Amino acid sequence: MDAFRFQSAEDNVAVKYAPNLANMLLPINFCPLDSKSLRFDSLHTDKFGKPNGNTPSYSITIDSTTGPISGPITVRAFFNGCKNVNHDNLGLWAFQQPLAFIEKGSKGSINYAVIVNNG
Repeated sequence: MDAFRFQSAEDNVAVKYAPNLANMLLPINFCPLDSKSLRFDSLHTDKFGKPNGNTPSYSITIDSTTGPISGPITVRAFFNGCKNVNHDNLGLWAFQQPLAFIEKGSKGSINYAVIVNNG
């Protein structure tokens, strides 16, 4: 299964990277990460093809956040339907929703660790 997966406060969320979802923000009905796990995965089963075959699966775990932000951490994915093997076609990112307006020039960070699974 080629998918984006994480644990929300209510349930396990898994969204397949299906052609009908190309060029959309995923999951469509987004929700924050479970505050106890703070981990999300990108799962890949492509074992064939050059140069992009054997794409590894990986997990990203949020370690800490800093700055004038608060609230739950939300993760999103975006992939495009491009067939050009020289183009990246998947993006994952995490953001923390502010409870109030953040002043221009404010800075913050989300620190994370990435673990790649080549199995």
